[in-house]
Amino acid sequence: MKLSFKAKKNENFEAKISEQIAEFSVEQKVYFAGLCALRALPFLCSTIRNFSFFPPDKKQKYLYAIFNAIDTNLKYQNNTICP
Repeated sequence: MKLSFKAKKNENFEAKISEQIAEFSVEQKVYFAGLCALRALPFLCSTIRNFSFFPPDKKQKYLYAIFNAIDTNLKYQNNTICP
């Protein structure tokens, strides 16, 4: 299968990022995951999307899980990175 230029570019980007993340310590991976989660929040709750990709009956459960994960991540960071 022949990949398009865009697919090759994305594949190279993902490989490069994965390679760099593999060298991170556990604390650095937790910090990076937390930053990614916080940066993704505006896209999840934009007025256009309004969390429409979540099933209506599970929206609250999923949002709770997202914010719980971010809170847990920040608590972990405070206890390990910035004691």
